[in-house]
Amino acid sequence: MDPFEISTEILRKKFVVGTKSRLQRLRESVRKLERDPGDRDALQDCMRHFHALAGAAATYGFPGVAESARDVERRCTILLNQSMAPVAREIAQWVTVVRALRRQFGMASSGVVLADLEEDEEPEFMALVVQSYGASRDRLVKVLAAEGMKVRAAADRATARRIIRERLPDALLIDTSVQGGTGVQVVEYVRSLPKGDDVAVMLLNSKSGVWDKVKAAGFGADALLGRGAVPAQIVSGLRGLLKRERAGEDRVLYVESDPDQAAFITRLLRAAGYRISICDDPSNFMKVLEVSRPHLILTEVVLPGFSGFDLVRALRQDRRWQTTPVLFLTTESQVPARLEGLMAGGDDFLIKPIEPRLLMSTIAGRLERARLQASLSERDGLTGLYNHTTFVDRLET
Repeated sequence: MDPFEISTEILRKKFVVGTKSRLQRLRESVRKLERDPGDRDALQDCMRHFHALAGAAATYGFPGVAESARDVERRCTILLNQSMAPVAREIAQWVTVVRALRRQFGMASSGVVLADLEEDEEPEFMALVVQSYGASRDRLVKVLAAEGMKVRAAADRATARRIIRERLPDALLIDTSVQGGTGVQVVEYVRSLPKGDDVAVMLLNSKSGVWDKVKAAGFGADALLGRGAVPAQIVSGLRGLLKRERAGEDRVLYVESDPDQAAFITRLLRAAGYRISICDDPSNFMKVLEVSRPHLILTEVVLPGFSGFDLVRALRQDRRWQTTPVLFLTTESQVPARLEGLMAGGDDFLIKPIEPRLLMSTIAGRLERARLQASLSERDGLTGLYNHTTFVDRLET
């Protein structure tokens, strides 16, 4: 099982355990309707809670739960749109649905060991140190770990390849001479892998002259240092390489009030190399937008207090965000909702549960198109120079 699958399984267990409180909130909303079927706030809460449950259940592999929740959500939506109140028979059915779900998740959570849910936050990146000299290798591992890095170490080529297969490191610090082969062979192996070009590679060699650095670059290394380099030099060099590699990371803002859904998408996008910010309160959307300055926005449609459509309509009134790609994520697949999303200013509409590959390809495609549009809007197509509007904007900033 790869690291992403492990993380997803942990999130799935957390979802199961957390469903008790989720269903308790649902039961309270239904009870309000039992007391007063005309309570539109309670009906709105009911629709929103069932919507969130449908999305999360579908994401974490409970299709039956998702379908039951979606049926109630749709009925609530119809009643809200037609300014009608649910009848007693409907409310009784919703009570039955909530009870059945509580029994189902009660049994599902009984086998979950809470210790299994403990999960440390991963460091910002992982470095692999490959060096045959034990004392020198151990010293580097200790120094890098003290800098907040997750560090793994290998003394030979075979061990290094095994570690790399388990997880591609963000940084590789390797001696040109290792047991069972050469450091260059390991570097070439890394560069041959998917996303291998993203790894920051630093070679350690007995010589570090200009010609040696040219040869190291030809082998696929980003930097070359002499074996006599002090740890501070190595740490500084690695930090510089990592900053350079990560400078072009795309920023994504995800607007989602449901923590289980937010956790899943966050894991998925971070694993793909995106920097993601979460806005869990739509009333803070503009503030989070200014801080995160995203290249792309993902938003749920059903949110507390606002809809995703409302947020995008407000977004498009600001010239700075008029061309920022916006993707709607929701369980609602009806054509009218899709049309409303596009008319509000959205660029695409993805249905939960979202197939990760579809989400990743859609995000990548939209970002690439946005970059092309930005380039064409900022520069003259013939000369390649900034056009008048861009020139003035940059002078003002």
